[in-house]
Amino acid sequence: MPHAVYEDVVEKFFQIVARECWVDYDYSSKNVENVIHDPQRIARATLEDIKAMLTWSERGERFGEGHWEGVINEGLVRNILLRLQELQPNGNQQER
Repeated sequence: MPHAVYEDVVEKFFQIVARECWVDYDYSSKNVENVIHDPQRIARATLEDIKAMLTWSERGERFGEGHWEGVINEGLVRNILLRLQELQPNGNQQER
């Protein structure tokens, strides 16, 4: 059975997300699958919520081939990264 083939940038992104500093080992108890599909909940996400969402996104490929493609194409990764940017000090300000 063939497996999903991803661009290098996608592979690299999910390698970074799998690093210890981003992993939430308790992500499965946090109902992430429902939260991640609600843009309003992503917009209110804390850093801990984001870690859970990124862990769910990264690990999902193990359980369903093409998962990464889905979370990217649905805009879920984009929404998470935008929220992460907002949480950074001066995250709402654009560089000049």
